[in-house]
Amino acid sequence: MNKKNRTRVKKDVSSVIATVLIIFIAINKFSSIVSGAEAFNPPSCYIMLEIAEEKTTNGIRFSFINFTNLYGDYSDLALLHDEKAPYLIKLYDSSGQEIEKYSSYSGRFDYSFYDGSQESLIEYDSGTLYAIIPYSQGISSIKISYNGVETDLGIDSSKIMCEKATGDIDDCTNLNVSGAYNLSDDIIINSSRKLSGPCINVSAEDVTLDCRGHLIKSDDNVAGVYSNQPGTTVKNCRIDMGENYEIWVPNGRYGKGIELSGANNSVILNNTLNGQGYGLYIYSASGVRAEGNSFDSNAEGIYMKSSSGNALINNRVNSSGSFGVLLINSMNNTLIRMTVKTNGQGITLDASSGNILSDVVTNSNGYGMWLQLGSNENMLINVTSDNNSQGGLRLFQSSGNRITGSEFNSNDYEGIAISRSSGNVIENTRACFNTREDLKYWRSIYTFGYYDFSCYESSLNSGGGNRFMAATNCSDGWPVPGRDYFDCTFAARQTVTKNVVVGGNSFDFNGSRVVVDGIGVEVNMSMKNVTITVGKLWEKPSYVIADSPGAGAYAYLNITAVNLTVGYVVNVTINFSVSRLWLDGNGLDKNTITLYRYDNVTWMPLPTYLTGEDSDYVHYTAVTNHLTDFAISGDRMTGAQTGAGAAPGFAVTSLTMAICAAVLLVLGMLLQMRRKDMEW
Repeated sequence: MNKKNRTRVKKDVSSVIATVLIIFIAINKFSSIVSGAEAFNPPSCYIMLEIAEEKTTNGIRFSFINFTNLYGDYSDLALLHDEKAPYLIKLYDSSGQEIEKYSSYSGRFDYSFYDGSQESLIEYDSGTLYAIIPYSQGISSIKISYNGVETDLGIDSSKIMCEKATGDIDDCTNLNVSGAYNLSDDIIINSSRKLSGPCINVSAEDVTLDCRGHLIKSDDNVAGVYSNQPGTTVKNCRIDMGENYEIWVPNGRYGKGIELSGANNSVILNNTLNGQGYGLYIYSASGVRAEGNSFDSNAEGIYMKSSSGNALINNRVNSSGSFGVLLINSMNNTLIRMTVKTNGQGITLDASSGNILSDVVTNSNGYGMWLQLGSNENMLINVTSDNNSQGGLRLFQSSGNRITGSEFNSNDYEGIAISRSSGNVIENTRACFNTREDLKYWRSIYTFGYYDFSCYESSLNSGGGNRFMAATNCSDGWPVPGRDYFDCTFAARQTVTKNVVVGGNSFDFNGSRVVVDGIGVEVNMSMKNVTITVGKLWEKPSYVIADSPGAGAYAYLNITAVNLTVGYVVNVTINFSVSRLWLDGNGLDKNTITLYRYDNVTWMPLPTYLTGEDSDYVHYTAVTNHLTDFAISGDRMTGAQTGAGAAPGFAVTSLTMAICAAVLLVLGMLLQMRRKDMEW
């Protein structure tokens, strides 16, 4: 036989070998099924390697061609080998250690088993070797040894996945043995049948469920697929497991599309999870990858709690009644290429830090994104949050976050709102055409489960150390203080501008808003465009080191003036009012109310006079020589009060009462002695 004919024979033989081998494998598998193998008893898993062998002038060169998963028990094939064969397959783990059980059990193979003649194959210039080896997750590299010389086949072990076939399922069941399962038909639980637990319960490691587009549906508010085992894969499923999903109620019972509880290193792939309490529910799990899933019309699309190191990739979350995506106490997760639209609220991070959100779109929700209650050091990269009805981005008690290359435009309320948060960095970001402020510092209180975003009550918004770097301007510039920027350091603020003339001048203010009713300025030189601003602060300024004066401050005021030359000011009077409700509620004596001026060290009491009162307020006038920070305070009631209009501090004090008591005691003793003298 000439070389050309030998080459043709070689190719024909190789094709026949592969075909015969696959047919033999199929027959072997079919035989095992016909013989009565249990439906959920997974056989062992093997891999058939195809390795190219080529003779060169420098010896034999080997290269990897392909591999095929073998579902069945092929230990008989793997054990059929020639002990004298010069070829040996060796498996190594990630540390470089040889996996002895594989190499000694079935690592050797005799390709002559397939083509019938070892000698004839050796005569070929090239050929294909076939090796059947057991699969192990510990495989890191595969080498072929020929006459003691090893060649690394360069196989990407991460691409070798051996799923143990276990047959089809067509009803709710417990998957308690590792393996791969296919859903062969829809599972629809009607009213005549009730589920008390999950439809598909995964109770074994390394289980793969492929629904192949079939539907799992029930109105019993349980989980469609539940797993507490590592290595669970759920793919290509359509799941609807609940009713009344439009409104989320705390502690309510809700169906869950897929629930993972401690199921580490699981994969949720290409599922459609619609119409239940939670589309995907992840609790106390790490290494989960959810990719290519669709969530529509759930109470909450994706819920993750106490979980870390997970990846949500290329998922679409729409029309959730409550949260589109909610992370609670979950760290170091990654959200990439997520689209979150038309949900009650978009993406919320609650006490969740170190997460990365990249290429995320959160449009047309309630609010777009909310980081709250210790959600620190997260990164938002290339985020778009537009046309949301409650704002684009809100940071509440969350610090050290970085927002870069993002857009927060055309939202109702604010584009970006920051409250009681510090050290955040916003860079290369636009916030434009939002209906209120593009950028706002706000304060909030938590009352009956709702946040109030107006500047009404609560402690001071620190807002310290937040930086806005290289912000991309809107067409009207951004951010512009006073227009795009609202600072809630002040509970209320009012400004009055007028020209002043020699003598007395009156600046009138709204006392119900800023406490001050009016400021009188007496000058000996006329001045134009004098502007006085009264700001009512929420609390004592952080730069004031002195303790609050008196028994408690009614208000802290910051009063400033522009174009008012101090050298020409003769006198300044400040008229203010104090609520009777506050006086009575705190037990303060109205006659002790005093206006204090801060002198950079302590609070200095100013001459303050009670000038009148009505059913709601008591009115006062105080005298100062310049404008700065002020506090209104007084002392608690201790006894009989002085008449109205008396100067503060003229009330009966405890010392006065003690002196009077002592005088009365002495007079009593003298009278008693005189009585005894008369009796004597």
